[in-house]
Amino acid sequence: MKVRAFEEDSLLLEGAGCIPAMLTSVDKALPGPIKVLVFVSKPPCPCGICLRAEREALRAAQKFPSDLVLVEKYDAFSIIAKENQICVTPTVVIAGKKVAVGRVLTEDRIAEIIANLLSGEKCELSGPQVHSMPGHR
Repeated sequence: MKVRAFEEDSLLLEGAGCIPAMLTSVDKALPGPIKVLVFVSKPPCPCGICLRAEREALRAAQKFPSDLVLVEKYDAFSIIAKENQICVTPTVVIAGKKVAVGRVLTEDRIAEIIANLLSGEKCELSGPQVHSMPGHR
C-alpha cells in the first residue's frame, strides 16, 4: 500500500493488491479512481470509531487494484470537510455520496458499494450501516 502526503491536514492512501474475480474485466477507460473519503477527528477520539472507519475503508480498498480506488483521510475541520458539509465523525463519502455518518460501514459493505460503482450497476447507498456507536450521531 502506498502512502503519500496529500495536503497538510490529510493523508492519501492508495489501496493495493487483490483483484476479485468479478472485476477482472473492468474497463480500464474509467474516468478516474473511485474516491473513498474518510473524515475523522484529530486527534483521534478515545472511542476509536474514527480509526475503525479508516481501517474498514483501507481493507475494502485493498480488494481492488490501486488505480481503481483511492482512500483519502481528512480532518473533520479541513477545507474539504467544509466543502462536503461534514458535521459528524466519522463520515465516509464514496464517489461524492455520503454513505455513513457517525457510523462505521463494514469492509464488505464498502467493497460491495465500490464493486457496484465499478460495474456500472445502480448502487443503493442507503443500505444497512453497522457498528453504530452510542453518543455519535
